[in-house]
Amino acid sequence: MESPAPSASAPAVPSRRERQRAEREDDYLAIARQLLLSQGYLGLTMDRVAAETEFSKGTLYQHFRNKEELVIALGERIARARADLFERALQLEGRSRERLCAVGVAYQLWASRYPDDIRVTQILKSRSVAAKVRPELRARLEDAEARCCSVLVQITDEAIEAGDLVLPAGTTSGQLVFGLWALCWGGWTLALGDFDLERLDVQEPGPHVDRHAQILLDGHGFQPLSGEWDYDTTLDQIRRELFSDLIPAS
Repeated sequence: MESPAPSASAPAVPSRRERQRAEREDDYLAIARQLLLSQGYLGLTMDRVAAETEFSKGTLYQHFRNKEELVIALGERIARARADLFERALQLEGRSRERLCAVGVAYQLWASRYPDDIRVTQILKSRSVAAKVRPELRARLEDAEARCCSVLVQITDEAIEAGDLVLPAGTTSGQLVFGLWALCWGGWTLALGDFDLERLDVQEPGPHVDRHAQILLDGHGFQPLSGEWDYDTTLDQIRRELFSDLIPAS
């Protein structure tokens, strides 16, 4: 009797050669990340990456054409990991603004647990980096970043449909998302840089970013307003139900 044909939906098992290639790529990216953070962008070179492995420089070029492609590949992995956290917010049972709070918790956990990811992301946003990278690699990074935006826009659109949010004429959900993203990105970029937050009487950036995000949402009339809902309890629920694996036991 013939063996049944494999299911069309079954994931393909990587071949030994594919696994070895993936392992080499992991090694290259780990070394590139270390050099990028310790030596800076100028200190990251293909020669240095190759020298840190048992493989030849030619093998490295079979994976990445230049150091810019290494940086973009790092950025793609960072964006995918961040998107995975954002997408957990969609699992929360509750109103749209509560799920938006869950995205905020995800962002705070990502920024506080992986501060080097923000530094790498700042570097890869340089136009000089993107210009030297193959279009397909840029597209993979853009797709990963789009997942994060899609979560926020989806939640905002659901709030509009449910009547919890009425935006002014000419304002789109994407524009509201831009404001939230700029607030979170800017706040954590300052916190993880050389900026002296104590001059502004800020010790822990997370609560301040959260507070100003709530003020922004209140300003748009996003229901329920912060004065009418116990969001501290909501945040505790989010951490307990969605992100307990990322929060150290007290």
